[in-house]
Amino acid sequence: PAYTIFGGGKPVYIPLRPKPSDALQTSSADWTLDFAELEAAISDRTKALVINTPQNVPGKMWSTEELTKIADLAKKYDFLLIADQVYERLAFEEQPHINIATFPEMWERTITIGSAGKTFSVTGWKVGWAIGPS
Repeated sequence: PAYTIFGGGKPVYIPLRPKPSDALQTSSADWTLDFAELEAAISDRTKALVINTPQNVPGKMWSTEELTKIADLAKKYDFLLIADQVYERLAFEEQPHINIATFPEMWERTITIGSAGKTFSVTGWKVGWAIGPS
């Protein structure tokens, strides 16, 4: 959000919410995004959407279905997607990490952010990268 404000923009926050449940235990997959709420927040001033997958703290891994909906909105409204994937190597085999830049027509509209610090447990090094189209 700081870089958005510094650049003269206004961040708009759409929170994840837990699915209603009577279960005593929940998982990170129980946190969902209301896609109607997200789409309603998009305007002609929307320039980018930032997603974090997997997420820190809940550990949510976005599903193929969720990422497809996000990709469809990015194409429909022509905005850039910033995919913060610094925890991409910290995933379980049951739900592998999915890079949204690999979806059809998404490479050209995605900036992927990664971090050697998170991957190799050397967070003090502050070594990271951003990869996207030229």
